Amino acid sequence: MEEDKQQREGIDISSFAKEMGINIPVFVSPVLWSTYIEQEQVISVGQTKSGRIWDMLMMLMEHIMSRVLVDPVTIQYSVHFVIDGMLTSVSLKASIHKESVGKAVIYIMLPDEENEGTYK
Repeated sequence: MEEDKQQREGIDISSFAKEMGINIPVFVSPVLWSTYIEQEQVISVGQTKSGRIWDMLMMLMEHIMSRVLVDPVTIQYSVHFVIDGMLTSVSLKASIHKESVGKAVIYIMLPDEENEGTYK
């Protein structure tokens, strides 16, 4: 049941976001999570899951803080992960959605993904 919810809504990383001062819920797509965050075999020495989440959120915040956003709904940015010993730039897309109760959430995914989930 929890796995079905994560497939629909994404993985909740709001606790990491709150540490950075982001006070709205933040989710990561299951594809992004399984491809770049969770897979232990691609995580090199010195990188951890929490470190990758932190880097992903820091780059998002840096992008938001350093630019005037023309389209505040979708933000394109990139983050570097070490994969198989090589520094690799990964393009990401952060989309800001409104929940049915009017609160905002951020959903981070790969550029070719679309999010149609609902958030609690």
